Amino acid sequence: MLKIIKMLVLFIGLTIIVTGCSQALSLIGGGSGYGPYYPNFRDAAYGNATFISVEDMLGRAVSISPDSGDAVVAGEIGCSAEHIEYLNGNFVASYAGCEGNLYKSTDGRNWGKVSISMDPPPEFPDVSITPVAYWAGYYFGWAAGRWPAEPAVSADLENWQEPEGLPDALNFCGATTTEDELLVNGFNRVAVNTDPVDPEDWEFKTVSYIFSSSDGKSFTSSQLPDGIIICGDMAYGDGVLVASNGLIDDSDYEEYSIDTDRGLFSLSDGGDWKQTYANNEEKILDVAYGNGTFVAVGEKGLVVTSPNGLTWSEEHLGSGYDFNAVVYGDGSFVAVGDHGLVAVSTDGSNWLVREVTLPW
Repeated sequence: MLKIIKMLVLFIGLTIIVTGCSQALSLIGGGSGYGPYYPNFRDAAYGNATFISVEDMLGRAVSISPDSGDAVVAGEIGCSAEHIEYLNGNFVASYAGCEGNLYKSTDGRNWGKVSISMDPPPEFPDVSITPVAYWAGYYFGWAAGRWPAEPAVSADLENWQEPEGLPDALNFCGATTTEDELLVNGFNRVAVNTDPVDPEDWEFKTVSYIFSSSDGKSFTSSQLPDGIIICGDMAYGDGVLVASNGLIDDSDYEEYSIDTDRGLFSLSDGGDWKQTYANNEEKILDVAYGNGTFVAVGEKGLVVTSPNGLTWSEEHLGSGYDFNAVVYGDGSFVAVGDHGLVAVSTDGSNWLVREVTLPW
C-alpha cells in the first residue's frame, strides 16, 4: 500500500512539473505548438512607408503599425540582427553574430544576404559591419573584425575601407546627418601634460569628439569641451544637435573616471555644447527628431521629449521594461523595447502603449 501511495505521489509530482514547464514554454514561445512569446525588439527603422523592427530571438523583421502599435512578422532576415537602418532605399540589418554578412530589403519582407569584404583585411576571419548612416554616396558604419572596432565606409555595402581622418583607437558610438554633413561621435581617454615646467607630469582624462564629413569618406575632428562626454545616438532638427551618452558602460565610467552626468547634450546654431537633461538612474538609449519634437527613450520605460532640444519633459511608459529604440516617420513616432514593448505617438506627448506578442 505504501509503495502504491509513493508511486501516486511521484506521478502527481511529475505531472505538475511537466504542466508547469509547458505553461512556461507557452509564455515565451518555447517551441512549435506552444503559445506566443514576448519579443525583445532591439532596433527600428522607417522607410518605404513602413516601420520595421528587429527582434533578437528568431531573426525576424517585424512590421509595427503606427496607429495601433500592432506587430506582425514581415519576413525572415537570415540572422538574429540587432541593428537596422533604412539607407539609400533599403532596410539594412546587421549584427556581430551574422558571420560577416549584412542583410538588406526594400520592403522589410524579402531579405537578401550581402557578403562583405574589408580593405585592409580584418584581423579576424568574420569581419562584421554595422552600417549606421548614408551620406554623399557612401555608407558609414563600424567594423568589428579587428580590435578595437573601427569605422568603415562603402559605396556599395559590399566593399568596405577605412575612411580618412578618423582614428582607429576610439570608442565610436553614434552618427546622424544634418542638411550638409555627416556627423559621428566618440570618446577616448588621453594623456594630458598638466605642468608646463615638468614634462613628466601627466594625467589621464576622458574627452569626446565630433567628426564631420561633407563627402562621406573623409572627416575632420572637433574635440568637445571638458565635461561634455558623448557616446550614443544623435538627432538633428531645426538647427539643434542632440546627443546622449547612454552607450557608455558603467565599467567604462569607472575605468575612464568619467564624472559627467548621464543624459542628453545639445548644441544649437551659434551656441556652445551643454548638458540639457541629466539622469544617472536610467540610460538614454536612442533619440529621434520629427514634427518639431525631439524624443529620447531609455531604460525602465523612460521617455523624454523636447520642443527645442534644450528643455525636456520626462515620463515613464509601460510596466518598467527598457525602450531600445525610437524612430520617426510619416507623422508618427514608434518606440520599441524589451518584452514586446511598443509605444506609438503623433506628437511625442500622447502615447499608445502595448506589450505585444508574436507567434512562435
